[in-house]
Amino acid sequence: MADGDPANDQDCWFRIIPNLKWINDDGSLAEQALKGRAIAPPPLGEKPWTHEISGCLLSLVPDVNAHGLRFVSNIAAGQAKPAKTLAFAGVACALPKHLRGAPSPGLRVDVIHSPIEPPDRWADPAHSNVIIFGSTTDDDLDAVRTYLQERLRVVREAAIPHLAVLCASAPVAAPLAVLRITASSSSGTGGGSFAVQDQ
Repeated sequence: MADGDPANDQDCWFRIIPNLKWINDDGSLAEQALKGRAIAPPPLGEKPWTHEISGCLLSLVPDVNAHGLRFVSNIAAGQAKPAKTLAFAGVACALPKHLRGAPSPGLRVDVIHSPIEPPDRWADPAHSNVIIFGSTTDDDLDAVRTYLQERLRVVREAAIPHLAVLCASAPVAAPLAVLRITASSSSGTGGGSFAVQDQ
């Protein structure tokens, strides 16, 4: 997959949540997680889209937990006094086909592969951007945040081993449902099974 290629509809796009306060008590994504520099113009205005949100494609990440811990470590290394709430709390995720669309008239959202190459300290071959076309005002960005909050599912760090299933399982019609994993052992296999349920 080359830089700028559309992400596969069935892949899992995820954004690391590096702050314990960015997950609401009900398990949904806090609005703060999509504020500040989370949604930013492309560097030097060199792209045809107006804003972008960094994330990753699950198909290109061999170990999500290690990826998240490394991301948080990079943040801490750039802070004189890291916040007490800085931690790998989990990810916010969705299938690209559920992220693509129009938050409001004049706005369009897409998902592309956008690898970051060394020697950048954020170098990441799995890097992917959610890109927004037509966002020029604060109202536009608020519409994008609402649109994304309705589609992104929070998967906490403990449930990361099941990320691929959880990313695809929650219906878009009920985006803020808290997902519960019910585990059961599988005799004779050495493994287990689980069911995803809405709470």
